[in-house]
Amino acid sequence: MNINIISNNLELLETYKNTIEAKLRTLEKFTKQFGAKADLEITLSKITNRHGRGDIYSGQAKFQIPGKDIFCEEKGSSLDEVGDKLKDRLKRLIIENKETRQSQWRKFTKIFRKIE
Repeated sequence: MNINIISNNLELLETYKNTIEAKLRTLEKFTKQFGAKADLEITLSKITNRHGRGDIYSGQAKFQIPGKDIFCEEKGSSLDEVGDKLKDRLKRLIIENKETRQSQWRKFTKIFRKIE
C-alpha cells in the first residue's frame, strides 16, 4: 500500500507526517488482497474560520483500489484527531466494500447454480 500525504495551507512537520502515516499503515491488514495496487492519498489542510475559535484541521482521503475508489473527509481540532478519524472511517468503508463484493459474488454463484 502506497501512502502519499499532501498539505494545503499548512506547514506539515516530518513528525506529524510520520505519525499519521504510522496510523494509516495499520490499514494494511485489511488491504492485503490488493497488495501494491492500493494507493492512499491524504490531503491535510487548515481551515480558516472567521467566526470560530481555535484551529480547525481537515483531512481528505482518497483510497484507490482496483475496481473502486473510496473517498472520505473528516474535521478535527488537531492533526492527531483528524488522523484517528480518517483511519476509523477508512477501516469501516474498506470492510463495507469487502462485504458488498462478497455478497455480489454469492449472488452470481447462486444464479450460475440455477442455470446448471
